[in-house]
Formats: sequence, structure tokens, C-alpha cells
Amino acid sequence: MRSPITTCPFLSRTNRACLRLGQRRFLLWLIVMILSLTVAFAQRPAYLTDTTQIVRFYKLMESRTPWLQPVLLQQLKHAYLQLSGTDPAVSFFPIGFLDSIIDGSRILRNEPDSIAADFRLTEASIRLFTTIHFGTGATPVAYDGIRASTSCIDITQQLVEAVHSGRIDSLTSTLRPVNQLYRALHDTLKVLIRRAEDTGNITLTFKVRQSMTGRIDALRKALHTVQWMQCLLTDRCIVVNIPSATLHYYEQEELLLSSRIIAGKPSAPSGTLTSAIREIILYPYWTVPAKITRRELLPMIKRNPDFLEANGYQVLLNGKLIKTSSIDWNRYSSSYFPYTLRQSTGCDNSMGIIKLNFYSPYGIYLHDTPWKLLFNAPFRHLSHGCIRVEKVQELARLLLKEDSVALDAILQKGDALNTTPTILALKKPVVVVIVYETAWPDINGNVRYYKDIYQKRVEKQER
Repeated sequence: MRSPITTCPFLSRTNRACLRLGQRRFLLWLIVMILSLTVAFAQRPAYLTDTTQIVRFYKLMESRTPWLQPVLLQQLKHAYLQLSGTDPAVSFFPIGFLDSIIDGSRILRNEPDSIAADFRLTEASIRLFTTIHFGTGATPVAYDGIRASTSCIDITQQLVEAVHSGRIDSLTSTLRPVNQLYRALHDTLKVLIRRAEDTGNITLTFKVRQSMTGRIDALRKALHTVQWMQCLLTDRCIVVNIPSATLHYYEQEELLLSSRIIAGKPSAPSGTLTSAIREIILYPYWTVPAKITRRELLPMIKRNPDFLEANGYQVLLNGKLIKTSSIDWNRYSSSYFPYTLRQSTGCDNSMGIIKLNFYSPYGIYLHDTPWKLLFNAPFRHLSHGCIRVEKVQELARLLLKEDSVALDAILQKGDALNTTPTILALKKPVVVVIVYETAWPDINGNVRYYKDIYQKRVEKQER
């Protein structure tokens, strides 16, 4: 835009008034420019507090108003409409604003107006295509130990290339996840939404007896969880879903193993998390959590002092073994018990013979179990929070890869009481993700619906 100061053709003493007028016009033009950008920035959606990617977009584009082309505007609208019917997470998108530019009802009178409009469309576009690939961005686990990020895909770079080539319409299909979990959930969601439009919100007599609306909500939540896991699934990743009581192991998004699990009971729920398995412990001790010791085991010990020896428990005080015969058990109660109980290694150990070790703020792990018949139960939420894995040996071999020979050699020796625990370190940590989704695909890619065993949906509605 031509600066207003050029309205004075020359400068001389006789034209000082003209100069002052030109300066005032220039300052007014500059103020309008700053205010336009300030308003555009202030009105940006709350989701984008960091404008780093917007600045980077314009540097890569080398243009101040790349969006203001009829073809690109129409393609951007089409990309939004592809999602708007199935995903309320894109409700942030300023479709009315975009339509007003397309139909000409919003007049961009000058360059500041054009820059402000383009800025708003850039912000909305970055979030739109980020949502297509990564979902809402909300962390679906209570403890994110590995700080999962979306850094494995450069959305801004992809967007710049699409704008340069004039092919925004192809970016949607490029960024959609392609793994089995996503495809199953997305396809089921589309079918259910179409059915809801035809029949309305009715209660279906399926196993879980959720309403159609409830199932659509569960599918959307699960879909965003899978999108959030995109970067994790591109490597080696264990995914545990609590309501379905299942575990899946992926390598480069390919499902290599599926196993039934036993998860925490409603009174001792398993927590959701991300963490990294760094070692496998063979013949592990089981250090009994203090809560279980005081509430459950201490009453048994008082009734039967031989309980400890019969079940292979040791008593420790400050890390040192204590003779059980020297302890007056009646002196202690659930409010005061200074000892730690540890179960000896062996096949009768509550952790079985294999423990997949990772940090957890809840003190839970993936492990073996001596009570394998429980995997056949229809209701498999029975533990104190830890995750018992039916195919734990097969999983351990996959994690160890070529080092699995050492695993087999140790296991072939058989187990005996008080066998010394053996630690096998993984060459590269393997991510474990524990989620809570009541809609989840089975091993064949068919979405099934599960009971809200911890009543998380009820708690959410009450809040």
C-alpha cells in the first residue's frame, strides 16, 4: 500500500502544512495497521497461545496474504466440511468468517484488513489440520510420563507445501491416520452418525445398553485418544485399554500381539498413564503395597501366624529381613504397621515369573500371574491395580528381540522358591500407554462397547 506521505510532491518551507498533513496520515495509517493486527491477535481462539507456527508459516510462504485466493478459500471450506459433520472438536473453525470472504459480503477495504483476515485464516487452518491428525490435543491419561508430543509430523510445513501447490483439498487425506485402530473407530463413527440422523437418539438393546448418543460420544473420545497416540504408534508401543481388559503390541503401527489382561477392580482402579519399559525382571519379588498389607494381610496373619510361611512371604524392616517369630502381631493394626512384606520368587508369587518394569506413580506394572484360569472369566477387573497379562512370555520375547534367547534359557531352568531375580535390560525403551475407552476395536478391527467399570462417565456428568 502506498504510504500517505507521498501525497506531498516536494518539501519546502511553503509546504510545511502539506508535510504535517502527510505525516498525520502516515501515522494514522500505521496506527490502523497495528490495531488491525492487534484485534486479529486478540480475537484468536484460546487454543493457540503460541504464535510461533503462524510466524513460521508466513516466513516460509514469503507472502502476507497467501489465503486470499478463491481456489484456496473454497478448498479450505471443503476441508472443514469433511470434518464438521462427525467431529465437534472443529467447532472452533470460523466458517461464517470464511463464507463472508468467499461470497464478498465481508469487504477487505485495505491492506490491514487483508492481513488481519489472512492471519485469522492461518491460525484456524493450522489448528484444523492439527486436529485432523492429532485430535484435540487434550492428554487422555492422568500421568504422561514420556510427555507424548506431536513433533513427529510438521503440520506447518505440510500446510505451506499444500498452499504453494494449490492442493489444500488433498491435505486432509494425507494427514488422516492410517492405523487399524483409527480406521475402525472412524468408520464405525460415520455409520453410527448416519444411523442417528435417520432414527434419532434411541436406546439400543446392545450388551452395554448405551444410547446411540452415548456411543457416538464414546467413539469420538476413543478416536481422539488414538489420534493423540499417533507419534507413539510409529515406533514400538504397548497399548492397554482398561474397560476392554485387553493389551495390544504394535511395531510401526502394525499389530503384532493381542492379549487378554486382568485390570484393577473398581475399588482399586488401574490408573491411566504413559511410561517406558526399560527392563524385564524374571522371578521378581512382590513387595506388597502398604495398603494391602494393613487392610488384608495383617488380619489373616493374626488369625493364622503360619500364613506368611505357607505363602512365601518375608518380613522386612528398613530393608533387613526380620524373623517372623520375633514379632508380636497383635501389637499392630491398620493404622500402625512398620514392616514391609515381600513375597518370595517362584511360580506362586503373585507377580508370577515375569515383570515388565516401568515407572508408575500408582505402583502398578505389567506382569505374569499364577492364577491363569481367571483370564477365561468374562469379568476381568479383579486386581489391586496392576495389569496381569495372559501372553506375558510372548510379549517379553517381542520386547527383547534377539536377546530373547537369554529369557528362554533362564525360564527353561524352571522356577524354585527364593530364586534370585534376574534383570534383562532392553536395548531401547518401549512405550506403554494405559487408556480408559469404553468403545474400542477388537483384534479383528470390530468396534465393541464395554461397561464403564469405574463409572468415569457418571463422574463426568455429575461434575
